[in-house]
Amino acid sequence: MRTLLHGCGKVEERMIGSGPGKLRRARVLVVDDDAGIRSMLLGALADSYLTEEAKDGYEALAKLVDCPFEVVISDVEMPRLDGIGLAEAIVELFPYTGVILMSGTHLCRQEARDSGAEFFLQKPFSIEVLREMVSALAETAQRPIAAAT
Repeated sequence: MRTLLHGCGKVEERMIGSGPGKLRRARVLVVDDDAGIRSMLLGALADSYLTEEAKDGYEALAKLVDCPFEVVISDVEMPRLDGIGLAEAIVELFPYTGVILMSGTHLCRQEARDSGAEFFLQKPFSIEVLREMVSALAETAQRPIAAAT
């Protein structure tokens, strides 16, 4: 474990690899208005990623402004700012953040693609499939650590 400064204050993070090109664990934001879904997804990803949660798109955008995330996993159907609107905002404002949208209806699939999301999951889905998607996005977003203390 090392203490890192990466624009979000001091955070204890497990390091990946060795030598000067070490990578920090990817940050994943889980966005869903259903607390049970958020909890289940956070539990499934917490062993491999630094995870945080938001209950809607506006809360997610506020967290993204405060600190970057490599991956955002969002439900499509939420109050205030839905997942489609969130994905469109992320593509415009945070182009290096990968987006996975999920929904209980297949009708959102084309909208998800049009929003700029890299992946779409129809509920119910396999946690292993989700992990593979997160891993693919996290690997492409990973950057070497610039400064560590």
